[in-house]
Amino acid sequence: MSVIGFSKDEISQIMSSVFSNHRDFVFTYHERCMFNEHSRNDTHIKLGATFDTLQMDDLRFFFERVYLSNQLQYQRRYNKYGSVLKIEYNPIEYLQLIPLPNTKLLAKLKSIRYNSDEFLNPQDSERLDRIINAVTERVLQLSEVTA
Repeated sequence: MSVIGFSKDEISQIMSSVFSNHRDFVFTYHERCMFNEHSRNDTHIKLGATFDTLQMDDLRFFFERVYLSNQLQYQRRYNKYGSVLKIEYNPIEYLQLIPLPNTKLLAKLKSIRYNSDEFLNPQDSERLDRIINAVTERVLQLSEVTA
């Protein structure tokens, strides 16, 4: 089994595309209620946290865990026996670029799923599957409209 190691920039672009084009499908009702409640909290208001920034932070932390699990899986696969695993932590950033097309985004998300699944915790695996399903539904809806 070969493993693709994703760069911080690739993961950042994927996260930015998901946030800008699919955030209405990515978060559950419970998560939206939590963000709404926290955005009204006095502490968050003083810090300047809005509903959007709380959603962005949550998605960024999720994709950082995905990035780290991908690095772990890549290092585990290609490191020589007995050598030290070298994992770098580079914070994921929101990039204001042109989002990836839906079909390309879907392919990248599926690749991330395949290349990071050994070290993802069950909640993150479920969330990644939910994001993949949301993007798949969007791709299917758009293909039906154009057909």
